[in-house]
Amino acid sequence: TKFMLKIMLSDWPGWVIIFLSFFIVYKFWKVKKDKKLTLVIGFVLLLHHFVAIINTYFYTFPGAEPDPLNFHRDAIVWAKGGKWIFSVGANFYEQLLGTFYRIFGPSQLFGEELSILAFLLSCFVLIEIIRLLNISDYTVLLLLIYGLLPTNLIFCSKILREPYQILFFMLSVYWGLRFHLKPAKEAMIFCVFSALIMGLFHKALILYASFLVPVLFLSFPQQISASLSNSRRFL
Repeated sequence: TKFMLKIMLSDWPGWVIIFLSFFIVYKFWKVKKDKKLTLVIGFVLLLHHFVAIINTYFYTFPGAEPDPLNFHRDAIVWAKGGKWIFSVGANFYEQLLGTFYRIFGPSQLFGEELSILAFLLSCFVLIEIIRLLNISDYTVLLLLIYGLLPTNLIFCSKILREPYQILFFMLSVYWGLRFHLKPAKEAMIFCVFSALIMGLFHKALILYASFLVPVLFLSFPQQISASLSNSRRFL
């Protein structure tokens, strides 16, 4: 018991993020006053924390091995004396993770909880995308599908790049939609910026971003929204 407690105390940054994430959900409820949606977010978040805690202390969930272990190990090495060098792909993620390790100390749970924090932020972005598309009646269902998708449940609770890639992909989509549906002067800049950050996590995503951004600036997102709005009238 004392040994387990000692290990958990060494993982204090991860436990801080766990409590912080639920505080964020609580603040979301205070602002939105949507109890059902808040409970769904809390439920999905709880399952992700459960996967991370089990994965850290008891059993390694299968999926994307050995990448999480390699990222964790390389980030620890970088945290001990590495210097920031511009890079794209795994090295960028390892340096980013290593920066947090250097400040707060290396911890597997901490690395996993950073992934979950990125996943939580992507949930809020997804909610905003749904609202922009005028399909808010399906928010709870879509959020459950997104959060409980087995690949998301596992990959977004491990030390992997996926939750960050998803977050910035969604941000680029959100700002692309804002450019058409709820115009904002900064929408184009934020869309491109989000797509570029997404590309930093994986070299292949740079090519993907070069197609994504032009597509988002075409006129069809407005047509999609109008089509969805019309279809709702007949449901």
